[in-house]
Amino acid sequence: MKKLISIILLIFTMLSSVLFPSPLSGTKWELASWSESSVDPSGFSISLEFQKGSFNGRSAVNLYGGSYKAGDEKLTFSHIHLTAMAGEPEAMRAEDTYMRLLDQTRKYVLDGESLTLFDGDGNQLMVFQKAG
Repeated sequence: MKKLISIILLIFTMLSSVLFPSPLSGTKWELASWSESSVDPSGFSISLEFQKGSFNGRSAVNLYGGSYKAGDEKLTFSHIHLTAMAGEPEAMRAEDTYMRLLDQTRKYVLDGESLTLFDGDGNQLMVFQKAG
């Protein structure tokens, strides 16, 4: 009986991502601001694009991507990978800051043309504006 319930829950979980995709799926964003004061992100190209279950973008110097899980305003990124290009020191600092904040993300608020990411304590990490 336990095995049957486990199988039913697994099937429901798999179908729910297909039948009820994340509201983030298919959206593209550009970083507008972040909580770090040591580096200004405005001089760098930092973007975030969501597909069904995966994400990618530009992180100031490199391209990056991975998996995400979203639901009920919860958001986590995993299996993050990025290319290995070097850049100017300031751009590399911006990229390091961005990747650290992305890793800390646990919640999000989608509000029309903006996407705000928060850590697990509700502290604002980054604000994105809709791209395009």
